[in-house]
Amino acid sequence: MTTAKFTIAFTGPGTVDGVMDVRELAPSLLAIGTLFDAANSTLNGEAANVRVNVRATKQACFEVDLELGQTIVQQLLKVMGGDAISGALNLVELVALGGKSLLWLIKKLRGKKPEKVEKIDAETVRLSIGGEQIEIPLKLLRLFQDISVRDAVEKVVEPIGKSGVDAIEFRNSKRETEIRIVEA
Repeated sequence: MTTAKFTIAFTGPGTVDGVMDVRELAPSLLAIGTLFDAANSTLNGEAANVRVNVRATKQACFEVDLELGQTIVQQLLKVMGGDAISGALNLVELVALGGKSLLWLIKKLRGKKPEKVEKIDAETVRLSIGGEQIEIPLKLLRLFQDISVRDAVEKVVEPIGKSGVDAIEFRNSKRETEIRIVEA
């Protein structure tokens, strides 16, 4: 099994004491599991299974460290980057972390659809949006277009605007914020 660690933090005045209503937190955390299940299924089919485990919490905001575990078959290793660790890491980077992730793309597009999608090569596409062109991995486009993946993203960010939560942050293993999603 390969793993990739990341952090999700719910921030805002309602989380300063390190407490959050379970009825708002639980659906978001469950949706993270659903999001990675859907993303993994979209990209890998039956060749890999994922599991998201909760690690711990931290005071001053309600912070949860998550660990994505992925079991994969040898053939998939070639597709996802070669060695055993890169499969889980690639999935986390495509969904939430890294320069161009699913969350970054959704935030960038702000509900707009690309006007044009051009295939550059076997692994890269170019999106045209309002005169701007963005090159992204084809795998990222597949995630963006998958309804089950997009539904799960909506549920992950649902706590924003409730009970004093004004943002959700996804952080890398060094606890550096990679993407911050705030109320529109």
